[in-house]
Amino acid sequence: MEFDVHQDNKDSSHYAIDLRQSGLGLPDRNYYLKNDDVQIKGIQKAYQLHIEKMLSMAGETNASDAAGAIMETETALARVQWDSVDRRNVLKRYNKVTLDQLNAQMPAYDLLGFLRALGIADRINYVILSEPSYFAGLSKLVEETPLATWKSYLRWQTLNSYAPFLSARFVDENFAFNDTTLNGIPQPEPRSKRGIDLVTSTLGEALGKIYVAEYFSPKSQEKADQLVRNILITYKQSIDSLDWMSPATKEEAQKKLAAIVPKVGSPTKWRDYSSLVLGRHDLVGNIMRANDFNNRYYLDKLGQPVDRSLWDMSPMTPQTVDSYYNPGTNDFILTAAILQPPFFHPTADDAVNYGAIGALIGHEISHAFDDRSSNYDEKGNLRNWWTDEDHIRFNEKKSALIKEYSAISPTAGYFVNGEQTVSENIADNAGLSVACRAYETSLHGKASPVIDGFTGEQRFYMAYARMWQNKTREKALIEWMETNVHSPAQVRGYITVQNQAGFYDAFDVKQGDPMFLAPSSRVSIW
Repeated sequence: MEFDVHQDNKDSSHYAIDLRQSGLGLPDRNYYLKNDDVQIKGIQKAYQLHIEKMLSMAGETNASDAAGAIMETETALARVQWDSVDRRNVLKRYNKVTLDQLNAQMPAYDLLGFLRALGIADRINYVILSEPSYFAGLSKLVEETPLATWKSYLRWQTLNSYAPFLSARFVDENFAFNDTTLNGIPQPEPRSKRGIDLVTSTLGEALGKIYVAEYFSPKSQEKADQLVRNILITYKQSIDSLDWMSPATKEEAQKKLAAIVPKVGSPTKWRDYSSLVLGRHDLVGNIMRANDFNNRYYLDKLGQPVDRSLWDMSPMTPQTVDSYYNPGTNDFILTAAILQPPFFHPTADDAVNYGAIGALIGHEISHAFDDRSSNYDEKGNLRNWWTDEDHIRFNEKKSALIKEYSAISPTAGYFVNGEQTVSENIADNAGLSVACRAYETSLHGKASPVIDGFTGEQRFYMAYARMWQNKTREKALIEWMETNVHSPAQVRGYITVQNQAGFYDAFDVKQGDPMFLAPSSRVSIW
C-alpha cells in the first residue's frame, strides 16, 4: 500500500489523500501471473533466487524458505491488484471513504491507525481508495499469511529499496537482477551519473535551480512561450472544426482550453530544503531523511489551500527531460531540459521546432480532451461535460485507434497493449496534427522555404521522427510494453505519421510504398 496527496478529483479546491495498491518487487502484476510466457517464467525463477541471495547476504539464516514464501506472498498480492487497463479508469478509481468507514474496508489492518501514525488523521475526514477490492483482498492475505512470512517480506522490501546504496556486493547483485536480468543492461552507469540521479530524486528543485540558470536562456523561454501560444490558438480553431463534437460540448471544450495554464521551463516558486538534515558520511541515513522530508512536504498540504502554481508531479524537475499534463490543475509542464535539442532550439528552423517540441506541446494539451482527462472540467473536477452522442462518436474513434496499435508487434511474440496506451496514442496523433496546422498558419499563406533540399513540411515530419530515434534492448522493450502507458518509441515515430494526411502530401507517399496506409484505415481525431 502507498499513499499520494493531490487535489480531490471532485473538489479541486481541497487536497485529499489517496491510498493505492503496491507491494510488488517485479515491474507489474503480469510478471507474476503470465505463466504461459517463457521469458516471464524465467524472470520469476531468477527473482526468487535474487531474493534468496540478497537475504542471505543480509544474514537471513533460512533464506531459501523465506524467498519462496515472499514469492508466494507477492504473487498473491498480484492476484488481487487491478490491471493497468482498470487503473486507467479515473471514475472507477474515485472511491471516497470516511474515516469512520475506513477500517471496514480492510478489517485485518488498522488503516485509521496508519493515518494517525502519519500525523494526519486530525486534518482529514475522508480518504480516496483507488482500488477498493485490492484492500479487501489484502485484508484476507494479512489474516491468512503467517506473521513470520510478513516479517520476511517487510525485511526484503526494505533491503530491496536501499540495495543500490549499500556496500558493493549488494549494489552488484541488485544491478545484476533489476538491470541485467530484467532489461539486458550489461554494466552500470558511472558513479557520477548515479550520483546526479540520486540528487535529482531527493533534492530535485535545488539542483534544478542551478540547471535553469546555466542552461535555459531568456531567449529559449521567449521562443517556447511563443510556440505554446500558437499551439493553443490552433487548438481553439481545431475545436470549432471537429465533426464529431456537438456545439454544446465544443462550448465546454473551449472553456477548458482557455483555462489551461502552461508552465514552461521552471517553477515560479522553488522548494525550500533548509530543514532537511544531511550528513557527509551517512548515505542511507540521508536517503531516509530525504524520503521522510519529501513525504512530509506532501502530507503537510492536507488542510491547506491549494497552490496551483507548484510543480507537484514528482519526480518532475526542471532538469528532467519530460513533460506532463495534470487534469486536477488543468495545466501542463514543459521542463527546461526538454526545451533543448533535439526537441527544441530557439534559433532552429520553425518547421523543426513545430515538428518536435510543437508536437509535444500539442500532445500535452490534447490530454485535456483524451479518454481519461476529458472527464475533468476546466477547474480540475470530475464532471461529465460531454453529450452522450459525443461520447459515442469519440469512442468509435478511440476503438479504431486501440485496434490499430494492438496489431503492432515491436518484437517477436509481444504486441502493443492498445487499451493500456490509448490516451498517449490519442495525444501523439492529436499533437502532431495540431502542430502541423500551427506550422502552416505560421507561414501566412507563403510556401515553406526549402532548406538542404527539403521543404518545410518534410522537415516538420523529419523533426518529429528524429525525436523518437531510439535503441532499446529486447528485455527492456518487453518490460516497457508490460508496464508503460506509452507505446514504444519506434511505434510513436511511425504509426503516428501514417495517420496524418499531411505526411502523404509532404513525401508523395503512394499505395505500394512501405509506409502507405489506406485512407479508410487512418484514424483521425483532431
